[in-house]
Amino acid sequence: MTSSGECAKSTSVIAIWTRSARLAMALSVMLWSLLIGVHTIAAQECPLSPACDAVFDSVVIPNSSKAPSRLVHSEDLSPDGLFMDEAVHLTYNRDWSAGSGWLRDDSSQPTADLDFESYWVGAMEFNVDMSPAGSNAALRPFGLYAKYDGSITQLNIGSSSYAPGAAGVSLSGGTGSLSNLLGITDQANRSVHQNMIAMIRQNGTSSFAWRSGGVPRLNLALQPSLDANGFGNYGVMKFVGEWDTGEPILNFESTGIGSRIIQISPLGSDVAPRFKLMGDGAMSWGPGTSSADTDLYRSANNTLKTDGNLIVAGNFAVTGTKSAIVETKSYGSRALYAMESPENWFEDFGSGKLVNGEAMIRIEPMFAETVNVDQRYHVFVTATGECSLYVTDKGRDFFKVKSLKGSTDCGFEYRIVAKRRGYAKVRLSRSDDATE
Repeated sequence: MTSSGECAKSTSVIAIWTRSARLAMALSVMLWSLLIGVHTIAAQECPLSPACDAVFDSVVIPNSSKAPSRLVHSEDLSPDGLFMDEAVHLTYNRDWSAGSGWLRDDSSQPTADLDFESYWVGAMEFNVDMSPAGSNAALRPFGLYAKYDGSITQLNIGSSSYAPGAAGVSLSGGTGSLSNLLGITDQANRSVHQNMIAMIRQNGTSSFAWRSGGVPRLNLALQPSLDANGFGNYGVMKFVGEWDTGEPILNFESTGIGSRIIQISPLGSDVAPRFKLMGDGAMSWGPGTSSADTDLYRSANNTLKTDGNLIVAGNFAVTGTKSAIVETKSYGSRALYAMESPENWFEDFGSGKLVNGEAMIRIEPMFAETVNVDQRYHVFVTATGECSLYVTDKGRDFFKVKSLKGSTDCGFEYRIVAKRRGYAKVRLSRSDDATE
């Protein structure tokens, strides 16, 4: 058994539910009637009075004590008389007058309008319009527009039609010329990085976060335990997390060996790329003001080649040979190999002539600054005449050659060998990268 109070509550709930269901059914009938072209809606003439209820057939929407709710239907014939502009509105605190347009019952209260309209120009709209209390601002937080020929349908949420500088989303489809299928508008003047799009996993973390506000950020979390939304704002695109699955993080397939995978022109004044990475792996560099002048590419099996110069700022080590490629007249290109030594030796060559049995040779200044002449260096002399020679008095910038016997004015050639400056103590250093 239920009490009278409980019955009253149940009756109120049923009445509210029934009223809502009847309203939904009535709106469905009205919209369907417009779509199939059957005019079954009678316009309701509702005076600007809070006592007026919104009535459609047997459906009644009671008004509040502040401002009335209405079902408003309007129609207008096209200028050529062939089509009808039909509109159905479910409004609060808003009424339509053919002479004055939209009117507000109570200016101290907000207005709201859910409207469906079919235009004679071949399009329809379904919108939510509103105005704040005490303001005539026309705000549209939601709008759907579509043409009957299939050329465009567009859904807009937020954006400038809702409020100046508001964020918004638009979805577009159709056969016509569409500027964007998906458009996302950021809030005006937002400097704080907040998500525009987030792909959220079942555990609540984000695998992908597109953050905006100033500089756009694309963050990708490669592991389920990581949250792309929590990454610091450093880098326009960031990948975080171990990725040892054998799959590439970035994968380019079937692009063609002549495709430009990456091209960089950092200055607006650049007329040519400063760097290019091609589909076949070739890389090229240039000054930006003209075409590339340096490159690195695969020229043959197990071979990388550059047509420019190569400078190594660190150490350079090989497990094979180091050679110069020389083009010969009769035997084609031939490799000449560099002499190797356990220590870092530099050498220079020259010639001289004895005067009264001796000669002082000045060490070439530029060569002297590349070697350590404070430590012992070597000088080898070869006579070019009938004399026997020896070296004496080796200084920091000179050495002397004297005659032991024979001619006292014969000529000679010499070879000076000295330790490279800064590497005087290096000898047969171990290389961890060496292979057997």
